[in-house]
Amino acid sequence: SPASAKGPRLRMEDYKAALGIFILVVLPTFPVVLPFLFVSTTELAVRLSQAISLVMLYIAGAALAHYSGGRAWLGGLTMAGTGAALIAAIIALGG
Repeated sequence: SPASAKGPRLRMEDYKAALGIFILVVLPTFPVVLPFLFVSTTELAVRLSQAISLVMLYIAGAALAHYSGGRAWLGGLTMAGTGAALIAAIIALGG
């Protein structure tokens, strides 16, 4: 029977790509989780986690703006500002 009759096959390249995507999704969550591992007060851990998230958003926004030819500081502030607005909305809703 011809190879096409067996259907598509996963190759090593596919597994490597899947692992890369997994790493890109999972690794950025660790800095956000760290306060919960080291701080006994839940409220303080949440606020530290939010602060770490804002720093990460600033870095990501600055990197994206730099890569696309924009102003790094403006891209960073835009991303962090959006994150801060979302955090404020969550706090206002009781979170």
